[in-house]
Amino acid sequence: MKPFGWSLVSSFALTAAGSPIAAPGVMINERATTITSAMLTSLDLFAQYAGASYCNSGNAIGSIVTCSASACPDVTAAGAKITATYAGSTTDIQGFVSTDATNQVIVVSVRGSHSIRNWITE
Repeated sequence: MKPFGWSLVSSFALTAAGSPIAAPGVMINERATTITSAMLTSLDLFAQYAGASYCNSGNAIGSIVTCSASACPDVTAAGAKITATYAGSTTDIQGFVSTDATNQVIVVSVRGSHSIRNWITE
């Protein structure tokens, strides 16, 4: 099962890809905007990082970001490495920091609400 955040962003990206959003003149925040295929590719990559936060928070520093059920194939293929992980027992927050030399990004990925403690502290 895919994490909710990843599914939500991916659903948005797929909807945008199949909708008239790519047409010039669409208004977003009262500005004419065009969403390109490069933007959708970027959204998909970061949606995969969001999904990866559910399965990499406890992994060793220096390991490659991986996901079960192929939730983050582009991130894994890029060889993104975990540089730090964090977890809070009081708030049940979890996540990781990774470097992705292929896409030239540093990503801080935070797992979404996972427990009652998360819901209360958010």
